[in-house]
Amino acid sequence: MNKETQSPETILERAGELFKRGNYLLALHEFEKAAAVVQRDDIIDRIKICKEEIEKHRLKDLIKRGKKHAGKKNYRKAVRCFEEAYAISGEDWLKERIDQLKEHLCHRDSFREAKDAEAAGEFEKAADLYGQALSSQIREDIIIKRACCLIRAGKNRDAAAAIKDLPSTLPGQYSDQSIMYDYGFVLAGVGRYYECLKVWDSIETNDSGFSEQKEYILELLETDLYERLNGSADYSRIFEQGKYLRDSAARDRAGDLVKYCKYARIDELWKEEQYEVIRELLLPYPEQLDSNLLALYAKTFFKLAEITSESLSDLAMFWLSAMYDHEISCKFSARSEARDEVRKILIRKAEELIKKHDNAGDLYAKKVLACWNVEKKLIEDLYASVGNHKDLSHLVRTPSFAEAFGLSSKILGMIQGNREYFSDREHYLSTGAYYSPAVKSLLHLERGEYEKALSSLPESSDSEFTDYCMERVMFEYGLYCLEKGKDNPERYFKTTASLFEKAPRYEQEFIDEAINHHEPDELRKYENILKAIHSKGSTKAIADALSLIMIRRSIVSYNMNQINPKILETTARKALKLNPENELAQGTLKDIRVDLEIEELFSAINKHAMDKACRIAVESEHQKVRESFFNFMNDIFQDIFKRGKDKEEKLLMLNNILKWCTRVDEFHPILDQILGKIQMLEQVGLG
Repeated sequence: MNKETQSPETILERAGELFKRGNYLLALHEFEKAAAVVQRDDIIDRIKICKEEIEKHRLKDLIKRGKKHAGKKNYRKAVRCFEEAYAISGEDWLKERIDQLKEHLCHRDSFREAKDAEAAGEFEKAADLYGQALSSQIREDIIIKRACCLIRAGKNRDAAAAIKDLPSTLPGQYSDQSIMYDYGFVLAGVGRYYECLKVWDSIETNDSGFSEQKEYILELLETDLYERLNGSADYSRIFEQGKYLRDSAARDRAGDLVKYCKYARIDELWKEEQYEVIRELLLPYPEQLDSNLLALYAKTFFKLAEITSESLSDLAMFWLSAMYDHEISCKFSARSEARDEVRKILIRKAEELIKKHDNAGDLYAKKVLACWNVEKKLIEDLYASVGNHKDLSHLVRTPSFAEAFGLSSKILGMIQGNREYFSDREHYLSTGAYYSPAVKSLLHLERGEYEKALSSLPESSDSEFTDYCMERVMFEYGLYCLEKGKDNPERYFKTTASLFEKAPRYEQEFIDEAINHHEPDELRKYENILKAIHSKGSTKAIADALSLIMIRRSIVSYNMNQINPKILETTARKALKLNPENELAQGTLKDIRVDLEIEELFSAINKHAMDKACRIAVESEHQKVRESFFNFMNDIFQDIFKRGKDKEEKLLMLNNILKWCTRVDEFHPILDQILGKIQMLEQVGLG
């Protein structure tokens, strides 16, 4: 059955709807159907617009597909898409893109041909083809491939030119080890052995053949370095590459070369005043220093200390040791007196430099100066103890130097072998302690770093010097805890009695500090510490100090009504047991005895126990007690006549007072007054 024929208006209406929705392909079909029936200009215009829009859409689709193919390196399909697009739009950029893609196709063919030529051993041809491949895109891997072929073709100079712009280390995207191998191969081929080895270091393989190749390149590098050393003064690069060679293989000659270049380079840098760079070359310290090196280190750190305080500790370590080095000091003067004078001047010069930083408020400089003062005295002692024994002069070094260069045990042995030099036991022990395993703790102590001093103490002692050090650090840390108000400082004074026995000056310093305090809490702390020291067996000085501190604290507490007289009396007796000559305890005991007897006297009187009161007054050794008794009797005597009492009652009371007073002192003046009043009252009665 035939479809019903649609009117032109119906067709145009449908075509218009499709046109509005952008469905130009169907709209074009409908407009063409209408145009076959009705000839109208507006229909022709719509047909034209639809065709244009359809072409635009096709152009856009072709470009999109062309880019997609190019991204996947399917250059032939990309070219076809872009050529169709160019036929539609004629835009210049499409023509340029087509040319680029065709060039890619061409160079891809060149790259493939180059690989084939390389595989066939036609290295010069392969190099040319790789060169053609590079004309469209510069790629490091292709450059390396080309240079490899040039090396194999015997054109080393051309290979060197080919890679001259490549970095020593390839970018991270070249993780393919074959590329890294080829690059190293090229570098070796053009005489850049050090760079070859650095590149090959990134290759991880157990291949023995590769290891043999590296070993061969190391030999070439060694030869090259010596040739360069004889032909130029590029000490910096030779030194750097020599260090690599020395560290990569056991070559004694390389070590000598490195050493020579390092000091030659230092000589250049010294003229340029590049002291910071020199420091980097001098670090880390060598295991041993001869006199020339010691002088170099001392001078370098002096120059650096003029610039910054960061090098002050190194200056102190090397400078003092250098000033007492026999070979160095002999250059000061031929006369010993002049040498000593020059040494003093140079030491003072360094000390002034440290003080300069200290005076500027540098806390680090203050710590260095504290250690400097100690180490200066120690090295003076070592120098004096060695005397004319030149075989021992190399051991005249500071504690920090000795620890850094492994000389501490030898110096300690020298101290032990020369004990008679030291003035007393403390002098001997304190000197040796700075060369014992506990030296770090002592140096922290000198810097005021108490926590570090405590934490760096050795776990156990191996000598009398370490014992001394541990005792001193514990003592000093205990004082630090006292100053900072930390809890339970007494635990750090358990070995103090032993320290005081070895070093009496610390005992006197501690006693002086203790007796300078008067506050109750501080007195209590020092009393507890003195008790702890005394319990371990102490000197008379400690016992005397404890006696004084404990009576002082009790007096203060008594005056603040914190303890009663009985406790004060007990404390005074304990203090006198420790030191019978403690005048404060003697006076306190006397005074408190008076107070106690007076208190007992008044208690008896208040209880009307007059026999007991009289006995207390009679038996007391203190006149003040009897005076208190008679003062009380006088008060009662005066009170009798202030109250309205009858005559008999007054006489009874007066006679009782007279009796009590007579028992205590029959010659006391109050007796005459009482008798007078009694007689007066009796006469009044007679009258």
